Amino acid sequence: MPNYDGQSCTSCREVFKQGDDIVVCPTCGSPYHRECYKKEGKCINTILHENGESWRPEPLAGSHAAAEDIGNTHEKTLSEEAAEQNTDGVVKCRNCGAENNAQSPFCSVCGAPINMEKAAGGFGSANAGQSYWNGQRQYTNYDQSAGNGQPFFGGMPFAGAQPINNDMDIDGNTAGEYAKYVRSNRFYFLPKFLRFAKGGVASFNFSAFFFPQLYFFYRKMILTGVVMILLDIILSTPYALFVLETNGFISHISAFSQPWFVQLLNGFSFVAYLLKIAVGIFANYLYYRKAKRDVDMIKHTITEKTTQDARIAGLGGVSWAYVVAGVIAETIALTALMLAGIILL
Repeated sequence: MPNYDGQSCTSCREVFKQGDDIVVCPTCGSPYHRECYKKEGKCINTILHENGESWRPEPLAGSHAAAEDIGNTHEKTLSEEAAEQNTDGVVKCRNCGAENNAQSPFCSVCGAPINMEKAAGGFGSANAGQSYWNGQRQYTNYDQSAGNGQPFFGGMPFAGAQPINNDMDIDGNTAGEYAKYVRSNRFYFLPKFLRFAKGGVASFNFSAFFFPQLYFFYRKMILTGVVMILLDIILSTPYALFVLETNGFISHISAFSQPWFVQLLNGFSFVAYLLKIAVGIFANYLYYRKAKRDVDMIKHTITEKTTQDARIAGLGGVSWAYVVAGVIAETIALTALMLAGIILL
């Protein structure tokens, strides 16, 4: 486990004390007080990210780091470090030179990250967001599942072991452009967008499963939301008429007691359930297709970058106003249907 004795928070620069709640950036390993990380909203050690480097503990008197010239070691690339790993599965820490098991996330001597995939926990892995205790301090692998997706470098998560940065191409547009479009919950969507760009179509969105039409309005997919409302009304009609007849709002209709009507009622309910499952499976893909169309359209019609970004952010995002409008529209439609049934039947 990493040892942060004598090390300081990347944000406030205060030396860590025993019992401090420490979190680390999954990309570069920079340590923070949990509250400092939340305040910053992301890792501020951008130089390490830009150079593809990892955080190194500050040398302490009498330590391995103070006894060696670490300047040249700091310049080693990840590929050079990997080359030092021998057939016995041992790798040298590029900070202090100590030998470690290649599967260990941190150096056992100085605490520097030596296996960033292990140190970060992997996007959505069982270790993501997990707290550890090394006998002196607690630290947390801050990943997507930690704190409901606390942001780190540029707000971009890991997709498996592959980091997503702002400039990564996703089917003709950059991840940064999609992040501006999605705005909320981009940690959830960007890895899925990357998979969809490679040919995938299925995932599962529980919000879309439980609230199909409302979810599409929330994500500004107005046409899809309207279609879902119409389908919901159509599939609800037999049951609505049955309820009206059962409660005496309309005169008794003999057909309602026939076996075929019961089968129709059950069939419509089954289709409605299948529709919810289908929406849950394909909602993310439908949203990806809309995001791509919108971003493509904006980039083709607007050339100035700042205006492009503003338009992308404005056209994307979420809207509670559309959700409220969708609820009102469906309520009015269902009420009108029931009134028509009372009047006509």
